[in-house]
Amino acid sequence: MFNSKKDNITPTTSTSTPPSRPTSPASPSRSTDSSLNIIGKETEIEGTIKCRGNIRIDGHLKGTITSEGKLVVSDTGSVEGDIFCKDADFAGNITGNIKARGKVTIKPKAFIKGDVRYHDLEIEPGAHIACTISRMNPDKKEEALPAPSASVKKTVTPEKELPTPKAV
Repeated sequence: MFNSKKDNITPTTSTSTPPSRPTSPASPSRSTDSSLNIIGKETEIEGTIKCRGNIRIDGHLKGTITSEGKLVVSDTGSVEGDIFCKDADFAGNITGNIKARGKVTIKPKAFIKGDVRYHDLEIEPGAHIACTISRMNPDKKEEALPAPSASVKKTVTPEKELPTPKAV
């Protein structure tokens, strides 16, 4: 019923060329890196973030962000600290200094407190800003931003003392 004869199997060798080594992609230039880094809605980070690509913050960051790309802080996102980037879209809460070499867009739900240095600026109706805003001179090398606490104190200090109410 069953044939006990064993099949003779001879291995075959391929005459095709051996597999080539994978080549590493060319290193992307800093201006064309389209990577997107996302800090999720339920994420809290304390520290320094440096990236060559774009970054989106839906959660909370306490620290410094340096991005050679675009920074987006969504309406659920918040940042406490200094921001250095190319372009920025803000719809969340920012407390600290912002320095953008390109365009800054402040959306209707945004709340910004600190210094904002920009090349191009767009503030949409409904945005809340309590800050010093100044345009950067593209021909002049920019100085470092001051510490956030010093500039925030300057922007909220009243120019005159309020009179003390008299008792009736």
